[in-house]
Formats: sequence, structure tokens, C-alpha cells
Amino acid sequence: MSKRLGSIILALTLLCSANAFAARRTAVLVLPQDPKSHVSSAKFVEYLEDAVDQHKDCVLKRSSDTLGDSTPIEALSARKKLRSAVSQAKRQINVGNLDEAEENLRAAINEFSKAAPVMESCGEICDTLIHLAGIEFLKGEEKSAREAIGDVLAMDDSFKFDGAAFDKAFMLLYREIQQRKMNQGRLGMLVVESSPTGARVFVDGEDRGYTPVTFDHLPVGKHILRVERAGYISYGQMVEVSEAGASTVKARLNPTDEFASIADNVETLSKDIDRRRGSRALARVGAKLQVERALLGTIRTENARVKLNLILVDFTEQSILAADSKIFQEDEYGEIAKEVQRLGMKVINAANSRQIRVNSRDPLDQTDGTEDWGEEDRGHDRSFEQDDRPQRQPASQSRNNSRSSSQSKKKSSTPPKKSFSDGDRYDSSPRSSSSSSSTPKSNSMGDEPIDSW
Repeated sequence: MSKRLGSIILALTLLCSANAFAARRTAVLVLPQDPKSHVSSAKFVEYLEDAVDQHKDCVLKRSSDTLGDSTPIEALSARKKLRSAVSQAKRQINVGNLDEAEENLRAAINEFSKAAPVMESCGEICDTLIHLAGIEFLKGEEKSAREAIGDVLAMDDSFKFDGAAFDKAFMLLYREIQQRKMNQGRLGMLVVESSPTGARVFVDGEDRGYTPVTFDHLPVGKHILRVERAGYISYGQMVEVSEAGASTVKARLNPTDEFASIADNVETLSKDIDRRRGSRALARVGAKLQVERALLGTIRTENARVKLNLILVDFTEQSILAADSKIFQEDEYGEIAKEVQRLGMKVINAANSRQIRVNSRDPLDQTDGTEDWGEEDRGHDRSFEQDDRPQRQPASQSRNNSRSSSQSKKKSSTPPKKSFSDGDRYDSSPRSSSSSSSTPKSNSMGDEPIDSW
């Protein structure tokens, strides 16, 4: 009975330790190591955030929240002016003051590009243009009215509206232009670049991919362009697409204050992530992100291969809980989102398993199950390690190598001791080691003692 009671108490202890470890606020940060990796890093962050969000032991804090507010204050102010001008123009139209209403609407048009970074749809912009078209039609300026209607339909080909400015004749004109656009399909080209690359592009509120990107089938007319990347102030403007030639936009993104403070230490931070070691740089990241844990990674691109090194850091315990790496082939991109999510899940689960093993009395729980795995099983590729730090040798092997040749000959019949390979250095699972008083505890971040943070 006492033995059974002891088992129950042990199980409850493990459950409590797991629950104590659970539901930590967790962020994701992936640092590109070369220009080609910027696009992949932006995508991988989203994939890993989805993995964290799905995990029951994590409370996701998205990079859009941890890396600073990306909303330009002047864009919010411009949007407020836009709404105010349109509301005032509508009241003036209702009482027949068409000239004053037109003046207000044209003033609002000047705010279009300023408000673009916060416009998720054509909304107020289309409302402004369609009311301007209505006024011009009532004043007999049909050509100008047609141009304004064309701009509205370029952004939203089914935009709905109502009000005093629109009589039956105007509605017929709108449907005529709408039908003509559908039949003729006048299209133009837009090229969008950004610095840094890998920013998400929205055209008329629709997600259209990452920079650099080319759109060669956009309807001729005005369009709302918005460019976003976590850690950077959003960029936006109104662009005019024509049949004459490609329109090119080069968006220069400015970092938020929060991300700028992290970006200053990217080189040091990247080395610490790759070496899986604790440092003050990692501790500062935790303070900036304001989370208990984070999936931190570095990403490199070589030819058609992308390598992701990933660690899970607990800033409260000041320890690296788990680590793994994987190489993705470009032709995997149809399934790459799922593959990256699996890697993220694997690292999180490995951390949870390690936490349980630390509290377990069963010797079998002190192993990670990968002792007999080869490099291929772990998903490693030695060709990617050429730029990593020099190969290390255990101290015992160094002593053996320094012995005389005569001693070596005497022991030639015994198997040589195994040196650390690149595969060992990038082992996909954390190993639990028996620590002595002269070494940092097994949960410390790498070889660096906790008090050095």
C-alpha cells in the first residue's frame, strides 16, 4: 500500500512540475545570417508562431507585439482627417453645397498616401473617390467622374455605396464602367521592393506575398500598397498602375526602437544561438521581449538549401531547455510550413520531457533515446558546418594525443576514444549529464555559468 501511495505521490509531483513548466509566455525570433535568408526568416517566424500557438503549454506572444508597435502615428492622424473630411462632405451634399463638399473631398485625397500604412481595405479611400465622382457627375463633369469610378473599381470591383450624390443616372454609369472593366481587363505591372527584404506586401488589403515581388496583372488605376515586417514601421502609399510600363516602389523600412536595440547585438546573439550557450546577450533579449521563454533561431541559405538552428530558452531559469537544427530543400516548399512547425513542436516537447526527466528517479529517464542515432537520423548535413566553429576534442583525447608514440603503440589494440563530430555538436536532443560541484548545473545555458549573465 505504501509503495502504491509513493508511486501516486511521485506521479503527482511530476504532474505538478510539468504544470509549473506549462503555459509560459513564449515568443519567436529568427535571425537571418545572409541576404538570401530574409524572406525565409519572415516565413519561418510565422510557421513557428503557429506551432507555439497550437501547443497547450505555451501562451504565444507574437513578434508584432514583442518587437514594438509598427503603426506610424502620422498614418493614424491622416486616417482620422480622411474620415472627418468625408463625413463633412456627405452633410454638405445633403444640403446641396456641392462646391464645398468637393473641396473637402479633394483635401481628403491629399491624405491618401499618408493613411495607407494603416488601411486594411480601400474603405474610406473608395468612399471618398465615389462621392467625388458623384459630385462631378451632378456638375456635368462626366469624364472626371468616370476616372474616379475607374480608380474605385481598380481597388474593389464590387464596391457598394449609397447617398444623396447618387441618382439613377449615376448608378447606370457606374454599372457601365464596371462591366467594361470586366470585359476589357486593362492590366498593368507593379514591382515592390523593400529594405530589408522579406516584408509582407498587401495590395488593396489583400496579402500578396513577400518582397521582392512583381505583380503583372493588376487592374489599371489607383491601388493601396502596404508593406509590413515585424520589428519595422509599416510603409504604405497610393500607387498608380498604368499600361504604359511597370510602376516600381522601393520601400525603406525603419526599425522600431525595441527591435533596433536587439539588432545592435545580432552578431553576438547569432553566435550564442548557434553554439547553444548562455550569455548576457540572450538575457537582454529576454528583457526586451518580456516573455518567460522564446524560440530563438538563426537561418542560412546556401544554393537551394535553408538551414535553421533553433533553441528554446527559459529566461526565468536562465537556461537553454532544448535545441535542434534542420536543413530544408527548396523543393520542399509545398510542405515547408508543416516541416518547420514540426521542428518547433519537437523542440518544445523535448524541453517538457527534459523537465520531467530531471525530477524522475528512474535511471532510464535520464537518457534521451538518441544515443545510437547517426547524423542522417538527426537530419544533419556536414557540408553546412564548414563555417561553424572549429571541431572540439574532449580533454581526455587531447591528453591521449600528447602521449609518446611508444605508449600509443602499446594501446593500439584498444579502440580509440570517440571525438565530437559535427553531428554530436548539433545533436537534436538535449543530453542530461551528471554534474559535479566544479561544473555549472546541467540546466545552465551551455558552458557559461549562470552568474555570468
